[in-house]
Order: sequence, then structure tokens, then C-alpha cells
Amino acid sequence: MKLAGVIAAQLCSEAWRHSAMAEIESNRVLQLLRDCGAAKVVISSNQFLAGNLPDIYPGKGLLSILHSAAYHFEGHNILLLALDMPKVDKTMLQWLVSTGKAQQCSAHFRTSLLPFYLHNDGMTREYLEHHLSNQTRPLGRVISGISACQIMAHEPHRLLNVNGGSY
Repeated sequence: MKLAGVIAAQLCSEAWRHSAMAEIESNRVLQLLRDCGAAKVVISSNQFLAGNLPDIYPGKGLLSILHSAAYHFEGHNILLLALDMPKVDKTMLQWLVSTGKAQQCSAHFRTSLLPFYLHNDGMTREYLEHHLSNQTRPLGRVISGISACQIMAHEPHRLLNVNGGSY
């Protein structure tokens, strides 16, 4: 299955998204996703602009981004990376993708939900649709319900965002 990349810009603070650093990072993240095999890359900024991916269920955060990407890129697995994670590198992303492909499941690092590899099949899309439309569980339980394996990061500090937190 092909790979599509999604830059999760809308998860970053408004002020940071409009900074000079965000512009630099968007180019770096775009290249990282392409280097990891993403045939197509879009920005999840919840805007109806060329190259952007709006949410089907606005305001639902990470789950909404995964859902929109899953339906927009049927036939592609998804590699999602936040714009404000400057220490994430190609090696980490390739490990995440290869683990997800080998296990045929979604994957993320144990200490952070992002970056996230989504194994995009019909059951996953239906599951995301069901939980977004019914709002039945907290995010962590929904993510575990799509059979996402958690892998250990060799350098977990690289998963921190620019504010020192994780997703």
C-alpha cells in the first residue's frame, strides 16, 4: 500500500504556526515525509486551500486529523507528523513506518502519539467514523482500539515539541 504524509499544523499554537520557524519547519517536515516514501503530502490546517486537508469533524484534534486523512487517502497508509517537532528525524520515521508495515497495524512511539503511522483499511476508517460521530471514548482508548502498536524510542527527548511537551 502507498504512503501519504500529513503535516499536523493545526495541533501547534496559532502564534507558532505564523512564526518564521514554522515556515522553516514546514519545509523540513515536508521533505522528511517525502524521504520516508510519502507519495503525497498535505497540511492539516483545517482550511479549504490547495494542499490543505480540512477536518470532516472540526475541533476534534488528532482523531479528526486521522479520520480526514484516512478518508482522503483511501488506498494509502498515513504518516502523520506535527509541525512543531524539530528533533524528529528520518531514522525515527522510517522505523515507525517499517514497524507498522511489518506488523500490518498502526503505530506510534510509547511516549507520544505523534508521529503516528495509520494502517488505513476499511475497518480503521469505520472505527474512526463511529467514534467521532458518537464521541464515546477518550482519545487514548480510541487510539488503542485501532490496534496501534507502541514502540520504544531510542531517544525519547526527540519526540518533544517546541514547548517541551509531547502529544
